Amino acid sequence: MSLVKSTAAYSISNLVLKFGGVLLLPLMTRLLSPNEYGVIGLLMTISSLLTIVIGFGLYNPQNKVQSKYKNKKELGDYLSTQLILFLILNSFFSFVYILFINSEIGTKIYLEYGINYHELLLILILSIISGWNVIIISYFKMDRRYYFVAIISIISFSLFYGLAFTFITLFSDNVVSYILSNILSQIIISIFLSYKYIKLMSFSFNKNNAKYAIKMGFPVIFTELSGRVIEASDRLILAKFISMAEVGVYILASTGGRILSVFISGYTNSLYQYLYDDIRSKRVISSYSKYFVVITILVVLGQLLSKPLIPLIFPSDYTNLHLYFSLILPIFALQYFYFLDFYFHVSEDSKYIPIFSVFISVLSIVLNFVFIQKYGVYGAVISTYLCLILRFSIQSLWIKIKYDVNIKYINFIFLSLIQFLCPYIDNKNNLSLYSIITLCVILTATCIVYICVNIDEIKMVNNNDK
Repeated sequence: MSLVKSTAAYSISNLVLKFGGVLLLPLMTRLLSPNEYGVIGLLMTISSLLTIVIGFGLYNPQNKVQSKYKNKKELGDYLSTQLILFLILNSFFSFVYILFINSEIGTKIYLEYGINYHELLLILILSIISGWNVIIISYFKMDRRYYFVAIISIISFSLFYGLAFTFITLFSDNVVSYILSNILSQIIISIFLSYKYIKLMSFSFNKNNAKYAIKMGFPVIFTELSGRVIEASDRLILAKFISMAEVGVYILASTGGRILSVFISGYTNSLYQYLYDDIRSKRVISSYSKYFVVITILVVLGQLLSKPLIPLIFPSDYTNLHLYFSLILPIFALQYFYFLDFYFHVSEDSKYIPIFSVFISVLSIVLNFVFIQKYGVYGAVISTYLCLILRFSIQSLWIKIKYDVNIKYINFIFLSLIQFLCPYIDNKNNLSLYSIITLCVILTATCIVYICVNIDEIKMVNNNDK
């Protein structure tokens, strides 16, 4: 399948899911108070962290094996080993997790955030099922069954929201109802996917396969945790210094901002496969660079449209939602930079990822403590931006030195700063027609400057394609 078709397959399904989720947010916010939304947001953040750890990055070595092994028996042996390894690792992890939340320290921590013990147990169950589903879905993606994955994703989405609205309406505990809806939808999808997936297995255990899975999978945990820790640390630290209701508004803005990931993940998930063919592909670099201009335009349009629309759609008790949404959109745009991790994975240099991830994660926690105490939500945005830009710059330089791939990171930083113009002007004075025209002129000028700077590279790539 071509780059355009595979991108379309991912993007259409993601568009339905993300855009559908955003459309349903007004209904959800009428059933959940800002405080309840804050608690659910924190629990889902914990679940996203657990899902990464529980999955142990096994999808990455699975992708490598899948592209390498054409023999069904060899692939079946690997998948069987992977399943046994997954069960062993998760049994141990669950034991440690339950010990921790039963400890005095663990109890003190979760009670401080208004979270209950049984909610944390449900989150563990949800994370295990989700971690398993990530591995299976990754297999079907690498098998280029994009439309199958798209249909499964839409079914899962429909099941979750259907159950969520039903349970929240019927039962008094809205937080538990939300989590149970998620668990049941994941279980139904898991049963269907596992049936097709397990049929591929030969039910054997190979030590070499297990060692390879751990070697290639473990560094991926740090890759994914880096982004999640940045996200989780700001929410958890914000909850210590501002009200849970305000945290709920911040998380709601983040949820709306995820619609941008439709245009990011759909493209990068399709693009990274071409790195397996040629890690120095100029087509990949050119496409990657040009697409960030598109993302910048989408961010500014989202910021401009959200100001008149948000007050009409959401309840009035979700105050400052527009401002938080405008600030968070550029942060979501920076998640585009995680594509650079694939250069290390494809080259089997995943060992470098933990270095970047641990450093940036620790820095994120430190900066969040420093800035959030003084500036609240603004501090969270500042610290997240600095961490993501620093990681991107370091990785770009490293990739240039090690793989001789030149990524013009200065262009990306310039475009990322442009994305903060709209909330800056809006915060200083209300957006007027003059302000909107000014932003459009700046954005147009940015595109022109970008094309002029990269004109030689664009011509070269176009000539090569011909």
